[in-house]
Amino acid sequence: MNDFILKKIQRKCYHSSKKSSELKKIIDDYNLSFNSNYPFAINNEIYKIHLKKNFNNNIVKFKTIARNKIPKLFFSTYTALIEKPYFTKSRILKLIFEGDKDKIIKYFSRDYEKMYFFNLMLLDFHEEILINNLYNNSHFTEDTFPVKGSLFYIARKKLIIELFKKVKNIKDFILHYFELSDEEMRIFDMFLRNCVRYDIKWPITPYPEGKIKNFAIKYGLGYKRVALGYYSFEDDERAFLDSIIEKFLKV
Repeated sequence: MNDFILKKIQRKCYHSSKKSSELKKIIDDYNLSFNSNYPFAINNEIYKIHLKKNFNNNIVKFKTIARNKIPKLFFSTYTALIEKPYFTKSRILKLIFEGDKDKIIKYFSRDYEKMYFFNLMLLDFHEEILINNLYNNSHFTEDTFPVKGSLFYIARKKLIIELFKKVKNIKDFILHYFELSDEEMRIFDMFLRNCVRYDIKWPITPYPEGKIKNFAIKYGLGYKRVALGYYSFEDDERAFLDSIIEKFLKV
């Protein structure tokens, strides 16, 4: 960091670390953008600047969204993440179901982790961005910065949004979901994505039976898709999935 500052602003720095406000001033004064050769502290501040900027832009977009779409938007974002945020299961669920946009915005503005999640909620699927990332044609641009380097997050989110277009009993579904353990969530997330991922033309159309059929009916997720998601797992995995499905059938 000292060498970087010395070269960039031609003055010595005798401190091992600098305040966030001082780093932001250097970034603004010299119009710095993300560069893998920059010190971590500089890139981290650049990231936070972009994060806050995108958050403010997304507030405008969020205010135009219908209140009844907020739970689906929140849920599709949460299930698409491999590493789950710590702040859910209690306060945030109440806010999401109440749909008070001002309170939701205030909650997500409290720290950078929450702002990051909020930005992901408002991030749309753009196939060209995903392809550019796969071929390393773009890195941290205005569009890709909120993804924080993830190549497949928006694709996973799109699968869940597609599955939940005509979902019924969404509140009941989400509340049961947040009663699952971490391992149950991991398997169930995969199941939900597979319901759409394998929904293509097949010579034989499978249909669910028993509890999985009741699950499809209760939540309006479609017989074919639920069956495809279910039978994408091996026998031993389906036994574990059965135990998860049972929890969603509780009244």
